[in-house]
Amino acid sequence: MSKEYAEKLEKDNKWKEALNVYEGLLDNDENGIEIQAKIGWCQSRLQQYSDAIQTFTHICKLEPKNARWPYMVGYQYYSMKNWNHAIEWFKRALDLYPDYFTVKYRLAYALTRVCGSLFRLKKAEYLEAMHHLKECQQLWSKMSSVQKSKNRSIYADVCFQQGKIYIEREDWDNANKCLKTAIEINPNSFNSKYQYAKSLCKSGRFEEASKFLPKDESKYYVKELKAEILAGLNKHNEALSILLDCIKRRKRDYLLRQIALIYLQLNNKREALMYAMKAININKENHKNHFVLARILFCMGLLLKAKNEAKLADELSIKKYDIEFHEAKSLLQAINVAIAESKYNNDDEKILKEIMLQKRKHGVIKKYNTDKGYGFIESNNKSYFFHITDIPIKDQKQVIEGLHISFEEKESPKGMMALNITID
Repeated sequence: MSKEYAEKLEKDNKWKEALNVYEGLLDNDENGIEIQAKIGWCQSRLQQYSDAIQTFTHICKLEPKNARWPYMVGYQYYSMKNWNHAIEWFKRALDLYPDYFTVKYRLAYALTRVCGSLFRLKKAEYLEAMHHLKECQQLWSKMSSVQKSKNRSIYADVCFQQGKIYIEREDWDNANKCLKTAIEINPNSFNSKYQYAKSLCKSGRFEEASKFLPKDESKYYVKELKAEILAGLNKHNEALSILLDCIKRRKRDYLLRQIALIYLQLNNKREALMYAMKAININKENHKNHFVLARILFCMGLLLKAKNEAKLADELSIKKYDIEFHEAKSLLQAINVAIAESKYNNDDEKILKEIMLQKRKHGVIKKYNTDKGYGFIESNNKSYFFHITDIPIKDQKQVIEGLHISFEEKESPKGMMALNITID
């Protein structure tokens, strides 16, 4: 078997067969670095990462000044998502060849994977990743057209990762610039289009965002971003319909927040308040949940409660990210001005009660099947279907026929339904 035959097997992605041929060739040339490298690559493609690591580590000893070999060891760990070991070997490669473009990109990516979420933006690994990506940009600008052609796909990845980092930092202009470049290089990249649409949406460029949003709505995050874009385009009812459908499958606090804000735009303060409180019930430590509640309470005229929530939002942001929440501070300033100008000193609790009672009906459970968990409520001579899951868990054991309750009504294809049921 010849080396040319093995290379043909490689081109056909017949990695196992190619590996067998290369191993046979190595028997006749035990120190042949080229053949050993081929063996290591076949092992890597077959996901035999431990074997590949052993092969490339051996080659490192044979050619200790060649940056390619520590990179290949690091690449095996990278493929295994063993980020710390990948980082160690990538740095060895860069010690030998500081301008190794591909290694700089992969090192930056690995560094972002070990940052975690707590104080992420200020972690040394995060800042180091940004540094390497910026150096990739500098290296790209100095490349010849031939070199750029060779490294084009990696450069698209560089721009994509930079764009994601800028999104995390809420630097929308730079995020848009980087992601646009990534799409220009790779127009068919689903991830680049999604992140670009997200960045455009966050920067208020909703029409453009809708053009780049991928059409595959089988992915939940695409549907959720579509709803956010529609809300930005003042298509509130369309956005609300999507989000209310989403929370049936994924009860996430950020979805409930978005719903609350849409209801606020529609001047439905009661629903806005309810969904904001639901978001907080899911995650009391999320500063954004308290900020949204503060906005709603401010619009309702409950200034002291709004002030407390805005302060808490800022405190939680500092506690978790060590970053001041500027939007919360701006809202707090507006609340303090309103308090000072009106000499406000006490919240009127009647306002809260009146809003909470709006649109709620009162009735009696007339039928209830305990085995199947559903029944019917009678209210003003009308019958409403209900399911036990629409009653708080703590109250479900109290459900019996004759129980007085309050609820919200909703029309469905099968008739009227009762939702958000509470015991009177």
